[in-house]
Amino acid sequence: MKTGFKRLFSVLLLFPLLLAVSCAASSKAVNIDKVKEQYLTGCRKLESGNFKDAEAAFLAVLEQGGKTAYGHTGMAMLEADRGNHRQAAMHVKKALRLDSEFPDAWIAKGHALAKRGGDDDWFSEASEAFDKALELTPGDERTLFYYAESALVAGKFDIASELYVSIAIKKEQLAGRARARSVLATLLMDAQPVRQSCIDIGLDDTVDRADLAVLLVEQFEIIEFVGKHRSDLYRELYRKNGPYRVNRSKIRKETDDERARECIYAVVQLRLAGLSQFPNGFFYPDRVVTRAQFASLVQSIAAIIGHDESLTTRFIGSDTPFSDVRNDYYAYNAIRFCVENGLLSTISRTDEFDPGGTVSGAEALVTLRRLANMLEKNEEKSTAVNR
Repeated sequence: MKTGFKRLFSVLLLFPLLLAVSCAASSKAVNIDKVKEQYLTGCRKLESGNFKDAEAAFLAVLEQGGKTAYGHTGMAMLEADRGNHRQAAMHVKKALRLDSEFPDAWIAKGHALAKRGGDDDWFSEASEAFDKALELTPGDERTLFYYAESALVAGKFDIASELYVSIAIKKEQLAGRARARSVLATLLMDAQPVRQSCIDIGLDDTVDRADLAVLLVEQFEIIEFVGKHRSDLYRELYRKNGPYRVNRSKIRKETDDERARECIYAVVQLRLAGLSQFPNGFFYPDRVVTRAQFASLVQSIAAIIGHDESLTTRFIGSDTPFSDVRNDYYAYNAIRFCVENGLLSTISRTDEFDPGGTVSGAEALVTLRRLANMLEKNEEKSTAVNR
């Protein structure tokens, strides 16, 4: 009995010492300042698109400060950007469980929801997450920026614009990026309504031939347009054995994207200028579209749907108003047609069109919206005259 008591007494005497050693070791193991710095390094790497170094930084944070929310927050942002939605959600859950008062964990939740998208309620849930982050750090520009980006992806262009403007007026670190994104959001507002499936293209800096095929079929609804305004052409082109054979096998080899393939099959039937199959049967879906090529496409659509081939020759032989487009340039008539009708514009406050420049997704959406409105108005006028 005495021996047992002595052993118990010895353990009790050692317990404070063991506890002190444990606390000292724990304190020594987690250097919170170092963890924060490593986390911020990972965030900078992630925002610059360097996923590899960002992951290394966040994993180092998890190793050094596993009981803090920093590491899981960083990994949630990274996995969201990679498209690994399940892993992102898991890391968000762990981060909030560790520290529900950490603003970045709420930002990560909103960002992960935006990247996942899907159901109609995701933006409401993401908004609640961003609002919680703003409640913890009122007016934080980083939170506002991610909030705006989520609104943009959700097609809430007016909300996105307001948020970007609120960042820009602060004149802090993200002011320049916010101003540029505000311009984009305003441009997309002019293209409304924009189908949710086409918003991702609308956010791209450039569009390729596959992108345009998707926009024409899903956003512009060109097949329906042809059926409504050119029923004769619709019956001819889209009957079971139409006059034009589409070389599907070659297009199938060029892209694994089933959505893009189906849109390409539909569009090439129209043999639009700038968006047809090449003589070798290939479509070259990944080729970036130039402004001259896009103008040619727009003119071709207007001529076909409006049943007016004179549109394609109206300005031939006239003096050019552009300093960088001669009147014998292959797309001169198309460029002139688009500019004269307000479908495309010259480079801001100049007489240059930049025919070899690229077309952004937002610019393509706005132009197609204007073209649709123009064609509808022309049809209304024509119907009124024939009554």
